[in-house]
Amino acid sequence: MSKTLIYLVRHGRTAANSVRPRRLAGQSDDSPLDEVGVRQAGWARDHLAGRLIEAAYSSPLIRAMRTAEIIAEPHGVEVHSVDGLIESDCGRWDHRSWEWIMENDREAYDLWLERPDIHPYPEGESFTDVAERVECAISAIAERHAGQEILIAAHNTVNKTFLARCMGLTMHFSRTIPYSNGGISVIEYKSGGDFKVRTINMAEKYLG
Repeated sequence: MSKTLIYLVRHGRTAANSVRPRRLAGQSDDSPLDEVGVRQAGWARDHLAGRLIEAAYSSPLIRAMRTAEIIAEPHGVEVHSVDGLIESDCGRWDHRSWEWIMENDREAYDLWLERPDIHPYPEGESFTDVAERVECAISAIAERHAGQEILIAAHNTVNKTFLARCMGLTMHFSRTIPYSNGGISVIEYKSGGDFKVRTINMAEKYLG
């Protein structure tokens, strides 16, 4: 069976990632990278510059597309947008702080906190919804590029739920997986649907 390597990157930082109190930035937020985010994408580019990346894919959101474009530049490959890689739909919680959610939507928050696999963001997606569409999208990409090295740039919840699925972990546990802005995880794929996580969240230590 042919072996494919996937470099799964979280986009660089945006203003929404650095604002305090912390707010959700789901698929309805299309913020660009800030100055630090561009540097983080540059670190990922330099880290992967010596690899033989032959294809690049991204969520359609600006922050992920720009991250992928920066990383793909030394390899001379075009970045293709894939809708299935978009960040989670956070429903009515999008752009809200966790403090606001806990104070104003406590019942839904408690349900989500206990079982995010079956209790979605209110009016949005569950972690299972996200993981299933992302696995479908990445499987199709991996099959298309069997035996190659592939860059995929996406988002925090997208990447965490997919890694948890690859490792046979619960969606609840996915929240504990570290994933820094600009962080790289390496996944091996064998034709037929076998994903193996090799490395999680390699990230530039000074940029977080």
